[in-house]
Amino acid sequence: AASCQLCPENFFSPYHGSDMCYKCGTGTASSLKEGSTNCTSTCRVTDNEGVSYDLSSIGAQGQMGPFMPPAVDNVPLRSEYYISICTPMTDGSCRDRAGRFIQPYVCHRDKLTANGSDAGSMLEFQGKEGDLKSFRLVYRAIDRDVPICPDGQRQSTIIEFVCGGKEVGTGAPAMQNAGASSGLLECHRHFTWHSIFACRVCTEADYERVVGPCEADKQTVSWQRMHDPDNPCYEADPFPTQIQACASDLHIPVTLAILFV
Repeated sequence: AASCQLCPENFFSPYHGSDMCYKCGTGTASSLKEGSTNCTSTCRVTDNEGVSYDLSSIGAQGQMGPFMPPAVDNVPLRSEYYISICTPMTDGSCRDRAGRFIQPYVCHRDKLTANGSDAGSMLEFQGKEGDLKSFRLVYRAIDRDVPICPDGQRQSTIIEFVCGGKEVGTGAPAMQNAGASSGLLECHRHFTWHSIFACRVCTEADYERVVGPCEADKQTVSWQRMHDPDNPCYEADPFPTQIQACASDLHIPVTLAILFV
């Protein structure tokens, strides 16, 4: 008789009794050693070149939305989207037309019926490459009830993050109309998100060590960030100011030689 096997570590299946396990996407991991129903991200990722990004401040906001797609031929669409960038929605807020609660990262909802559907249950991090200025988060739909797109691919939601300065702040995702001309607007959804958190995480090379004057045998050591407008970074974990003992003066030992005549 057939028996149920739990999905191994870093694989998952959102369906009870399913005969298929899905491999966790790049930058994510299963929540359990065995039998995970989803994979999650810490919102801290590193690309193949060793450049790190930290979206944890955005991820802490939880579910965001609704986001509306742009009108096509001046006709508003019935769709709206809710996004939880690093962890699947487990609060029961996304319910499909059969009344089943699903747990995607991106929930597509019909504004008239309030029915939801999977707009991205598998998250994959894509580092900077080609013309991409920063990085992407790609969410792919795996629900078997979600129709395959006209191009033969599963539906997806893509967020392209673009590094912005402090004046941009957290920013917000803006839905683009990519794919509208080919009828794929609601199959492959594209967002652009300008944010300070989309900038690479600052490293020690971005700081200058500043040593204060010696007072009462103590001195302050601080780190001053060097601003490079062509290569901005985000201070995820600023270097702490330290108090240390003053550096001792160097004493060169002198050897006294006595010449006896």
